[in-house]
Amino acid sequence: MTLKLTFQYSWLTSEKYGIVKRSKLINNNETEIEIEYLDGIQNILPYGIDQQFQNAFSTLADGYKKNELIKEVGIGVFSLSSIPSDKAEPSESLKATTVWSTGIKPKKYLLSSTQLNDFRNGKTVETEHDVKGRRGAYFINGNLSLKPDKSEEWYIIAEINQDSSDLTELIYHIKNNDGLTKKIITDISAGTEELKKIVAKADGLQLTQDKLGTSRHFANTLFNVMRGGIFLDSYTIDKKDFLQFVQSSNSRVFEKNEKFLNELDNEIEYSELVQQVSEVK
Repeated sequence: MTLKLTFQYSWLTSEKYGIVKRSKLINNNETEIEIEYLDGIQNILPYGIDQQFQNAFSTLADGYKKNELIKEVGIGVFSLSSIPSDKAEPSESLKATTVWSTGIKPKKYLLSSTQLNDFRNGKTVETEHDVKGRRGAYFINGNLSLKPDKSEEWYIIAEINQDSSDLTELIYHIKNNDGLTKKIITDISAGTEELKKIVAKADGLQLTQDKLGTSRHFANTLFNVMRGGIFLDSYTIDKKDFLQFVQSSNSRVFEKNEKFLNELDNEIEYSELVQQVSEVK
C-alpha cells in the first residue's frame, strides 16, 4: 500500500546563514491527510575536532561531545566539554556548531539519534535538552495537515565555528526577523547568481539540446575555476603585471622588446595584445 506522498530534499549553501537542508513534502492523495514528521541531520561535528583526530579517535571524541538545546528558538548547540589533549593544562572549547530550523513549527527537538527507532516503530519521542557523550544530531518532530496536491516546505540551517557573540546574534536574529525563510531563500539565490558569474568568466555557460552535457560542462568549468581561479578582469590585462611576468619569465625577450612593452597602454585587451605582439619584428 502506497502512502501517495512525495518527499524531496536538497543541500544548499548560504553566505550569511551556512549550510542549508531544504525539505519538501507533497500530498498526492485525493483527500486531506494528517502526518507526523521527523526530519534532520546526524553525526554533527562540534568545533575542535580536526580530520586527523576524527579519523583516528572518533570514538574517543564522542566522549567529549556536548549537545544542548535552546528551546525558545529551537537552536541546537554542539560543542566539546573541552578540547581533547594529553597536556596537563586547561583547554576550554569556546566555539560550537549551531543548527536550527525555519518554515515549520516543530513540537519537539532531538539532539541525538537514540530515539529514531522509537519513531520508526510508532512510539512517542521526547524533546532532548542536554545530551553528553553522544554523536550530535538535530531532528525536528511534529504534526501537520496536508490538503490534496498541497505541500509543506521547511529548512534546517547549520553553521560552524560559532562563538558566544555569534550565538547571541543568531538568537536575536531568529526572534526579531519576520519572513526569515524568505531571507534565507534570497541569500541562497544571491550566492547562486554570484557563482554563475564566476563560471561565466571562465566560459562555463552554454546552452545546448544535450542538458546533461550542458550541466557537465558547467561542473567541469567550476572545478577548474576552484583549482586555478579566474582572470581578475576578464580578458583585460594590466600592463604592469604583464611586464613583470615577461621580465621574470624571459629576461632576454624583455630586454629585446623593452621599448615596445613600455609603450603599451596601461590596460589592454588580450586579443589586442596578441595582435600587437604578432606585428613586432
